Amino acid sequence: SEGCWVSYMLEQQDGMKRYLIYVDESRECVAGPNIAAIVGGTVAGIVLIGVLLLVIWKALTHLSDLREYRRFEKEKLKSQWNNDNPLFKSATTTVMNPKFAES
Repeated sequence: SEGCWVSYMLEQQDGMKRYLIYVDESRECVAGPNIAAIVGGTVAGIVLIGVLLLVIWKALTHLSDLREYRRFEKEKLKSQWNNDNPLFKSATTTVMNPKFAES
């Protein structure tokens, strides 16, 4: 039958152990599954789910970073730093030359 459906009718003759078989000439052959479509659909689905998860992860990290940056900016505005460094001494000095000042 080569994987096809064949229709037939079996009829027993009255009182005998003989049977008549009527076979339909047409066959119903069912095509096998399209392997390329199944594999392609599975791969595309997995890739799509992966990309979707990456986009969600990127959005969540972006929101987290944005929240952290806003917190940093708020802290930066609150802080008041003294601009004088007690360890720093100026490299320039003024020296008066007494000989030069007399003239």
